[in-house]
Amino acid sequence: MPVRWLRFITGAGLAVMLVVVSHFGLSWVGLAPTAEAQPALVLRRVEPVAIATQLHARYPDIPLENTYLRLSDGTPHPDSTLVSRLIRYHLFVKDRPANFRLDWKLTLADYLGAFQPIEPQFYPDQDELTESPMTGDMAAVVRMSRNQRNQLVQGLVDVFTGQTPAP
Repeated sequence: MPVRWLRFITGAGLAVMLVVVSHFGLSWVGLAPTAEAQPALVLRRVEPVAIATQLHARYPDIPLENTYLRLSDGTPHPDSTLVSRLIRYHLFVKDRPANFRLDWKLTLADYLGAFQPIEPQFYPDQDELTESPMTGDMAAVVRMSRNQRNQLVQGLVDVFTGQTPAP
């Protein structure tokens, strides 16, 4: 009976080894350490407000959308901007990777109503402001030119891939 070995690389220095017997019957699944060195995960704290401030300084024509009032005391919340909410939506609500252009484009497609619908109950700052900024943010992204959206995506990718120093 012929035996086939399949090896699937996983993280943390482990590989899944499968022994597959004839007629593709699975007989054994196990974990074994790999000889290859695995790159260490680099964890860093993401500060959406600081990244948004940096991007607004770099691209001043991107709308701020920071005129919303705090629910607690009715004062303006200038740190809650379109870009900071977009970053939090992308990373924490949709759990998308931060270092790929395509994923940021998918997030903008959500804002344009062209990919996945944005769920209002999970939108960043909707429970901290007197009115949910979701509708205004979506309208602001629609009003942005293609060039502005491309600049925003490139700026986000640059910050998260280390092309520009993160704040």
